[in-house]
Amino acid sequence: MSASASSAASAPARSPVALVVGGGIAGLTAALFLRRAGVQARVFEAYPRMSDVAGVLGIASNGMNVLKSLGLHERLAACAAGLTAMQFANSQGKILGTTPLQGQAKYGVDGVVCTRLALHQVLHEACAEQGIEILYSKKLADVAESDEGVTATFEDGSSAQGLFLIGADGLRSRTRSLLFPDAKLEYTGLVGLGGGVPLDELTEEQRALLPAPGTMRLVLGPVGFFGLADFGRDPDSGKPVCGWWSYVPDSTFRSKEELAALTPPELRQLLLSVHSDWSSPIPELIIRATQEAAPMPIARVSISDLPVLSSWTRGRVLLIGDAAHAIPPSSGQGASQALEDAQQLAVLVKAALLAGGLQSTAGISAVFTELQRLRKPRVDKVDQFARQCGDVKVQPSGPWACWFRDTMMQMFLWFGRNGSPAFDEQMGFRVPGWETLEEPEQQQQKQQGAASAAAAQ
Repeated sequence: MSASASSAASAPARSPVALVVGGGIAGLTAALFLRRAGVQARVFEAYPRMSDVAGVLGIASNGMNVLKSLGLHERLAACAAGLTAMQFANSQGKILGTTPLQGQAKYGVDGVVCTRLALHQVLHEACAEQGIEILYSKKLADVAESDEGVTATFEDGSSAQGLFLIGADGLRSRTRSLLFPDAKLEYTGLVGLGGGVPLDELTEEQRALLPAPGTMRLVLGPVGFFGLADFGRDPDSGKPVCGWWSYVPDSTFRSKEELAALTPPELRQLLLSVHSDWSSPIPELIIRATQEAAPMPIARVSISDLPVLSSWTRGRVLLIGDAAHAIPPSSGQGASQALEDAQQLAVLVKAALLAGGLQSTAGISAVFTELQRLRKPRVDKVDQFARQCGDVKVQPSGPWACWFRDTMMQMFLWFGRNGSPAFDEQMGFRVPGWETLEEPEQQQQKQQGAASAAAAQ
């Protein structure tokens, strides 16, 4: 029996119900882990369907270990590309250095890079297998608490009741705006764009200039940066894809609707305003990705900062993922931190459920406060590291500043060629108590593996 099937079979018939607002990475993972903890989750997604998911992302080893505990890491790896090295170059094509990540050897699993849609599909399939309900076109209007539970009201007039509510509705979280209306986003002056180009649509010469399989290349220029890597296969066409992403300066804030309205020629102009004279294959990738009949959709987002929240919770309501802490995309850790949040939540909920600690608002609030105590120092450290990296990637620089940056980067990469404590701290992290959520089948496999290893010695 598979891990997911075992979970579905062993779940209690009358388990407590949690409301999860947001059907993205954080929300779906929270629902899956809450199921492991003995809590039934119902997911409410504002958008009308799942398929409107564009762009590419990386899941570091720490995030893959979270998926591994759900038995989903191999599913994602099958439609992703393994990430074994980070490479840095300048906009003239000079390779500044390469850092091996050694994920399998050091942390038990390699990170991956994939389309965002691929991860969403894996999580949706797992939720379907476990009977987790996902309702679409459910835009949150209000939340009301009582001594017995919480009620979510939606813009279509419907409502739902549960023991507690998890706000996993992303950077522009409606849940957060209800809890903390003064927490306003601040536009950074950057637009993030990203997508993919099937390899068979590039020339042989262009493919020869791409990073080696398993290597993510970050290209630094006088302004901005450009990332590219093998991103596995397009979930729709099955074709191997070269993924790309970039931040470009844009003084005018654009809403999601305004960004969606930009035509391919307008997107090309925005990207080439920064990258037109960068080394091949960057301009060629941009031109191919922004054809009128582009092979893959382009993710578009106005990069905004979320001020640090003093609290992620109020009563029976908790924020996780980007709703609680919008880590800059330059970290490569946004999705992985959301995965960790979801796992830590379930660890604490399971312990409280077994101890009878979910029977009151005070008990639930104590669980959520403990989650913030455990998670916030970790997230803050990742956020700080990401902002330091972001300064290098996007700040305007003259020729001498670029030369100095490149020289220092080469030195840093040379000294860190065998790994770095910062990378180890980020990617080797495991959520405290994660073992308590393992299925009996997983525990048995681990014991058998340990016995085999002992016998071999």
